[in-house]
Amino acid sequence: MADFSWPAVLNPLMAGKDIDRATARRTMTAMMSGDASDAQIAAFIVAIRSKGESVDEMTG
Repeated sequence: MADFSWPAVLNPLMAGKDIDRATARRTMTAMMSGDASDAQIAAFIVAIRSKGESVDEMTG
């Protein structure tokens, strides 16, 4: 996950843009493996819910 960063995930979501399936998968992997803080998880959930989830984001 060398190319993964939270700003690269959160900035597009906060701008109302979708993230691709691979980014969604890396994000879920970070959250489920314990590599994400509670604040990062909360920020992701709020950002994606505020934007509205896409199919790729949910199936990533």
